[in-house]
Amino acid sequence: MKWLQVHLSTAVVLMFAAGWIIWGNVTPWFKDFMVPGDNRSKGWLSRNFGWPHAAYQENPRFGPIENCRFGLDLSQGPVIEWSYAGIAIDLAVAAAILFAVWFVCERWIAWRAGRKKK
Repeated sequence: MKWLQVHLSTAVVLMFAAGWIIWGNVTPWFKDFMVPGDNRSKGWLSRNFGWPHAAYQENPRFGPIENCRFGLDLSQGPVIEWSYAGIAIDLAVAAAILFAVWFVCERWIAWRAGRKKK
């Protein structure tokens, strides 16, 4: 199983890359939420998680005017939407980034070791 081994420096760089990917996926980012039936932004934001594609989204809930404040229904939680395509895209991008980091680090270590032998 020699092909499964990685150098310590590669493992450290992979750990930092994985931490960056996790940080990007768990940090919320916001975008304007359009009111259904209205093409103007009201300044309300939907909260999204996932990088580079939103895998989880929280949208404000709208209800009858008597239960609302500024058109938002505050008596219930937000509308939550999961995107399976977003999850698949995020997983594929994370795997591609980690593979690229592993490949570049290991090739650079092999190139330096070959250069020292000459």
